[in-house]
Amino acid sequence: AMLEFRARFDTEIVPEDARLLLDGLAVEKVWARTAVVSFEVLVNGQRVEGFQPGTYLDHYIYEASLDGMLKEGRNEVVIRTRTHLYELPAVRYPAIVVGHFALRGRRPVLVAEPEKIGQDGWDREGYPFYSGIGVYAQTVRLGRLGAGVRAFLQLERVGDAVEVVVNGRSCGIRAWEPWEVEITDAIKAGDNLIELRIANSLQNLLVQEPK
Repeated sequence: AMLEFRARFDTEIVPEDARLLLDGLAVEKVWARTAVVSFEVLVNGQRVEGFQPGTYLDHYIYEASLDGMLKEGRNEVVIRTRTHLYELPAVRYPAIVVGHFALRGRRPVLVAEPEKIGQDGWDREGYPFYSGIGVYAQTVRLGRLGAGVRAFLQLERVGDAVEVVVNGRSCGIRAWEPWEVEITDAIKAGDNLIELRIANSLQNLLVQEPK
């Protein structure tokens, strides 16, 4: 028996580093162990080869390169699963395309990444399904601190966690209130590079509910 699943998406660019991720399809429970199921993936009519246990999230999410398979305009992904003795494998989760690109529109189109992003939230800056770390950096000129004076960096609410790095030195990680980190020992008179390394959860990527 065979099942076939189809999905289509549009792109204005051809990402050079695009990869396809399959979650919950590549392995199935067979008695007390797991085994790789029989499946085939086609992208624009080309068979996707070289699926390997994943490194992006976990080894049960299989990954393969899409090098040379994507094109500008409409793209189609076809997934076929087969079985002989066991329950027919189903695509329980959407196939995921990752790479260096941004998205635009309610029915997302792959577009080139913006050179700069603002403070409106990643989901409104072209990255509604991005889960990972983003770095905000700014150089600030400071005077010399007086004796016994301590310096703190106060932040507004962060989603979901932040590491504060000042002049290459990690000053602390916060995942809940108070959004405040002492930076006394990391700053100096003159220019100071302040980095906010913000990490969100996997909700954007795996649940497709941007936040």
